[in-house]
Amino acid sequence: MDVEIVLVSDRFVVLNEGQYQTYSDYDNVPETFDKLIACQFAPLPEPHSEEDHAMMATWNDKLQALKARQS
Repeated sequence: MDVEIVLVSDRFVVLNEGQYQTYSDYDNVPETFDKLIACQFAPLPEPHSEEDHAMMATWNDKLQALKARQS
């Protein structure tokens, strides 16, 4: 049996002071943390609009910003 897992919301996991913390909103991730464990953006439904493409174009910048916030 094949199982498909579909991500329905963004997911960010950080290690902070020995504790794993999970966030579904990028803006709620703390300004500093020890280690970025996961950064997953929920796929947008197809067909993609121009607005969808503009949003997806920000994902790498957001990932790089999170990586820079690791202490």
